[in-house]
Amino acid sequence: MSGAEYLFVQQDVEHFEALTGFETENSYKTYSQQGQQIFFAKEKSSVLCRCVCKNNRSFIMHILNPDQSVFLVIERPLRLYYQTIICRDQNGVVLGSVERMFTFFSRDFIVRDAEGRDIYVINGPFFRPWTFEIIGADGATKVGIITKEFPKATLESMMREFFTDADNFGVQFYNQNLPDAHKAVLYAAVYLIDYMYFEDNSGSQQMKSFRGR
Repeated sequence: MSGAEYLFVQQDVEHFEALTGFETENSYKTYSQQGQQIFFAKEKSSVLCRCVCKNNRSFIMHILNPDQSVFLVIERPLRLYYQTIICRDQNGVVLGSVERMFTFFSRDFIVRDAEGRDIYVINGPFFRPWTFEIIGADGATKVGIITKEFPKATLESMMREFFTDADNFGVQFYNQNLPDAHKAVLYAAVYLIDYMYFEDNSGSQQMKSFRGR
């Protein structure tokens, strides 16, 4: 991720899930700011956990390079409230973690490095539900932003939004000199944010309601 300024994460449409409402394993593609696909991500989770825990489920996400070699491994253990992901490199070495903070009126996360030190806060303002600002340890310096991206209004995009829970996200780094390990953990935070706040959106639920009429 050296030199990366912007990453675009696109969730694949799960047609079987859209048609049946049965929760399937998520998969994603990540593109560079030049539009080149640089990663493919695939969730590994149990059927029971997906059916019972839904978007709170535990999983392991493998982030693969174009040659199918492992770039990152993201682990989400099962938690009732303090939702967490742990980010590891291809050798299993921990790069850092992201954990939900206890807040009432915002959606905040603490980002820690490999030694467990607090390095960033991800803040999702209450009145800006699609935006998550990345703030430095000083509590003031903005180092990046994660946003839920909406495609241009076409029939295909509207069908995608209405009948599926497939989401798109942009990750922008204001400071290109952030350590690669930090960028990797902030990139991994996208997946936690998606599962927590957008995985159970209008998609398959809308289809279920439509079929039930």
